Amino acid sequence: MVGRPSRAAAIKATQALTSSANIQNIPVRSGSKPSLSKRKRQPAEGIRRPKAEDVNDAEFTELPHNMGRIKKESGETKQVIPARKRSKKESSQEELRPNMRSYRLTPGRSPFPDWPSPTPEQCQEVVDILSGIHGKHEAPATIPAPSLTISGCGEVPSVLDALIRTVLSSATSKNNSAMAFQGLVAEFGLLDKGVGQGSVNWDAVRQADLSRVKGAIARGGLAPKKSVYIKGILDTVYEDQKDRANGDIILSLDHYHALSDEDAFEELLKYPGVAVKTAACVSLFCLRRPSFAVDTHVLRLCKLLGWVPANAVPNSTFSHCEVKIPDNFKYALHQLLMKHGQNCPRCKAGTGEKSKDWDLGCAIDHLVTRIEQKRKPGKQKVKAEQPLDDPSESEGTKDELLSIPSVNDAPPKPIQKAEEAEDAGFTATKGNGRKTRSAKG
Repeated sequence: MVGRPSRAAAIKATQALTSSANIQNIPVRSGSKPSLSKRKRQPAEGIRRPKAEDVNDAEFTELPHNMGRIKKESGETKQVIPARKRSKKESSQEELRPNMRSYRLTPGRSPFPDWPSPTPEQCQEVVDILSGIHGKHEAPATIPAPSLTISGCGEVPSVLDALIRTVLSSATSKNNSAMAFQGLVAEFGLLDKGVGQGSVNWDAVRQADLSRVKGAIARGGLAPKKSVYIKGILDTVYEDQKDRANGDIILSLDHYHALSDEDAFEELLKYPGVAVKTAACVSLFCLRRPSFAVDTHVLRLCKLLGWVPANAVPNSTFSHCEVKIPDNFKYALHQLLMKHGQNCPRCKAGTGEKSKDWDLGCAIDHLVTRIEQKRKPGKQKVKAEQPLDDPSESEGTKDELLSIPSVNDAPPKPIQKAEEAEDAGFTATKGNGRKTRSAKG
């Protein structure tokens, strides 16, 4: 019986096999057979491999993503125009913040990059003409003391006070928002010192039951939703301040003054009931930042003037005008376009050549393009409301998509005129032979 070879004999036999197979520089594990696939291939006789110094780099084109390179084709070399490098500012603006992204905002660039209007000259012309009709509008040197009779759109010293006042004024008339604010003053009293002095005691509102807040603003309409928004804002501010404060907790957002324009805007959008228009108003009137707030009247005038495409929606109009309108015109243009859209017999909502006072004309008629809206025969369908938690701009902003208002819980009266409906934030449409209301988008 033949015994197994010793370990030394096995290694010696393997070395002999390796040498006979002409395998070079391949480590061989003892007791294993060498792989023939690892043999070093020899170039065919008469063929010399090019050395690195023989290769002309100009004859080759590097492929992207480290995929190697290919030899250029013979003939004329095509001229390649390098892409424009984006600046650091533009690159940072591409990284949209989550709240801005949810509203499809494009800070620093227009969603209509090939749309030339408005130019600075066009803005100047409109400001000059409308200022002669509606008066000059310039940002005040100092923010006025808070009013106790009207809610306004945020032109008060306290940022928190401005934010809640603007929420109250959204999707309703000035009279309704004034009644809602007066109800809060009567129910919760005023703050006699500290941040927000002279306005509503918002900490008392925060600590109150939701039903009490709802009752205080009931006369202004939209109380079921706006009371939830107000409580949500105050609770969020309280929790944020609790994490920041070392001692007493003060309800305040005045630290937003120290933030950049975009950071402050992003922060404002995180609160319930606050969408692009509300954040823009607070930025413009309270934080005193150049911001072109777009309400229903401003949107309509921007389309008539040809400053945005006819199918533009509020948020894309805001992003476009933020880039195109010079900062020194934003305050005046917002105010002037809003007033003109409310009062001009030709630029009001739902007007036409047969409308009352059409013959009185329009001061900017030579600058606008009016397209007659032809209605299709048959019943007009009421546009379905969009869920409040969906901030898509296609149907309007979140804080404008509210339910039908009620005063003292009484059934709403039908709106007779289209312009009155739009001023109140709603559209009057006919359906099934009766007047209805739907939230305006």
